[in-house]
Amino acid sequence: MVKFTDGESAEGILYTVQDSMIRVMPKSLVKANRIPTEGELLNFPVSGIMLLKIRKLNALKKGLWKGALAGAVSGALLGYVLYSPCQEPFCLDFGRSFSIYVGVINGSVGGTGIGILLGSSNEKFQIKGRQENYEALKAQLLPFALSSSPEAGSRERP
Repeated sequence: MVKFTDGESAEGILYTVQDSMIRVMPKSLVKANRIPTEGELLNFPVSGIMLLKIRKLNALKKGLWKGALAGAVSGALLGYVLYSPCQEPFCLDFGRSFSIYVGVINGSVGGTGIGILLGSSNEKFQIKGRQENYEALKAQLLPFALSSSPEAGSRERP
């Protein structure tokens, strides 16, 4: 997300990082799964940018799956380790495999929640409309850019 010095904001994918501006691919192109053509990228001059909030592409999905997998594995291990056979004459004992199964289910649910929280975090870059702030942060912004080619077509901010 790009927050401008006038209080407005825009969302999309950081396409290129240039010397005095960034180019952003609009969300409509992302949702349509289209590669931008001439005139479809938005140019945002550094002087108009207050703040950039950037999250890695697909970070939420990756966090969800990694959290679910880690939770399932740890739940299975806990279910295996914590299982103890029933000693009472009238108790229900479904066995170690059931204990592992319950551990996997509970661990997956908890791990998914933690993974979503971790994957939804974003990095903030305070530009405040100042070229010197942008220059200091430019190297950190480059890995987030989808393209390193400044030749792609673009249009000015509406």
